[in-house]
Amino acid sequence: MNTKEVKSLNVDGHDIEDSMEMAECFNDFFSAIADKLRDGLCQIPFDFPKLSNFVKSRKDPDDVIFSVPAVTSVGVNKILAI
Repeated sequence: MNTKEVKSLNVDGHDIEDSMEMAECFNDFFSAIADKLRDGLCQIPFDFPKLSNFVKSRKDPDDVIFSVPAVTSVGVNKILAI
């Protein structure tokens, strides 16, 4: 078990000791990474009505359950590794 506690964080030359402010800095940092990754993905046009019509045309509403599989970190890592 890791028992080390972070007492301060240096962000842009400023030492931050307040735990809530450190949490916000981490949140900002990781959110920025997500934005950069998203910007690097190819943009695919999405037509929701077309998708909905396709799904409806392929299933019998009385005896077929349509579900979208859960997104997992393993699946995301596989996609990002391509």
